[in-house]
Amino acid sequence: MVDNINTYIIIFSSIGLLIIASVWVLLSDWFKQKRINLVQKIRVKWISIFTLKQRKMIKLGLNIILLTTVIIILAFGLYYDYISWDALILPAIFLSIFYVPYIWGIIVYLWIIRRESGRKSLNFKDLSTFEIMLTVLKTIGCKPTVYEDELLSVQYQGENFYMEFGGRYARIWNLGWALIKADDPDLPNIHEAVNATNSNFGPNVILNTSEKEGIIELNSKWDIMLHPACPNNDYYVKAVLDSFFSIKDEIFRNIQQINAQQIEKQKNRRPVGFTTTQKEEEQQQ
Repeated sequence: MVDNINTYIIIFSSIGLLIIASVWVLLSDWFKQKRINLVQKIRVKWISIFTLKQRKMIKLGLNIILLTTVIIILAFGLYYDYISWDALILPAIFLSIFYVPYIWGIIVYLWIIRRESGRKSLNFKDLSTFEIMLTVLKTIGCKPTVYEDELLSVQYQGENFYMEFGGRYARIWNLGWALIKADDPDLPNIHEAVNATNSNFGPNVILNTSEKEGIIELNSKWDIMLHPACPNNDYYVKAVLDSFFSIKDEIFRNIQQINAQQIEKQKNRRPVGFTTTQKEEEQQQ
C-alpha cells in the first residue's frame, strides 16, 4: 500500500510540474502582467491597513505556522507509513534544481554589494515612493486616503494635503489655504510677499485664479525625494509637512513688513510746495 501511494505521489507530482511549466511557458506574458497588477493592489492594501511593525510580526507568524504545519504533516506521514523517504526525493530534487541556485545567487549578489559598497548588511527593501509615503504617514499617526493612479490625500494638523508620485519624487500640495479678491488693493503687496518667500528654500507658493470669478487662491507645492535607503524618512516627511505651516507665517510676516514700509514712506513724504508757501507768508508779514 505504501509503495502504491509513493508511486501515485511521484506520478501526480511529475504531471503537475509538467502542466505548470507548460502553462507558464504558453501564458508567461499574460501571467506576468496579471501578476504585477495583482501584486501591486495587494501591496497597496497591505501597506494601507497595517503598519511596518505589524507587517513584520504577521510575516514572522505566518512563516512559523507554515514551517510547523509542514513538519507536522511530514512527521505524521512518516510515522503512519503514508509517506516514505523515497517519496521525498522528487520534491528535494525540485527544490535543489529551482531554488538552491536562486538562493545561492542572492547570497553571492549580497556579498558583492557588501564588498563594493563597504556596507555590513543590506537592511532595506526596494519599496516604491508611494509605498514609502504611505508607510511614513501611518507611522506619524496620519490616516491617508488612497485613490487610483497612486494618489494620496491626508489631513495633518487640520490641513488637507494631496500627494502625487513620479519615480523617486513626491509632489505635495496644500491647496486653497487662502482666498483673495482680484480687486483687493493689497494684491500687489501680496505678490511681492510671495516672490520674496519663494526665493527661500521650502515650499513654493502659487497664485491661481479660482473657478469663482474674481477670486485668487494661494496654493503651496513642494517636490521632495524619498528613497528606501534613507533611515529617517518619517522625520523627514514630518519636517516637510511642518514647513508648509512655516511658509504661511512667512507670507503674512512679509505682507506686514511691506505694508509697514509703505506707511513709513508716506509719513516721511513732504507735501510739494510747503517750503515755498511758508517763505511767502514770512515775507508778507
